[in-house]
Amino acid sequence: MSRADRYRRLIPELRAMGYAVFLLHVSVPESLSRRRVLERYRAMGRYVSCAAITRYFATGPATFQMLYRLADGYLQVDAITGRIIGQGGDPLPGSLPGAGSPP
Repeated sequence: MSRADRYRRLIPELRAMGYAVFLLHVSVPESLSRRRVLERYRAMGRYVSCAAITRYFATGPATFQMLYRLADGYLQVDAITGRIIGQGGDPLPGSLPGAGSPP
């Protein structure tokens, strides 16, 4: 979520089509994020460039701050503790079709 302009246009379009829009921001230290990206690459071959990680940490949190008011609801979670550190708007749906139970 590092491109505010894209989401600023997309959120109203989705809402106009009848969708409820919720934003989730997982707060994670950059060092931990880089370590997890490397682990996922080794385990699954999923490549994320260092530039993408750097770009996210340069703009992602500020982008969330710009956008959360446009959504129907939002949730911020601490990736280390799993605790909710911020929430607002409508509550996130309790279950989504096809969604599994949390681990």
